[in-house]
Amino acid sequence: FAGLEGVITAVLDEFPHIWAKRREWFVLGVVITCFFGSLATLTF
Repeated sequence: FAGLEGVITAVLDEFPHIWAKRREWFVLGVVITCFFGSLATLTF
């Protein structure tokens, strides 16, 4: 969790004008992407 939060914070700090008001949507997108990426490795 800490590693993922570090990546999210770094991206939000780099692009505050894009993601400042949409942090929740960005986090949701990252979590869903990680979930499906992990799911693909578990099903093989």
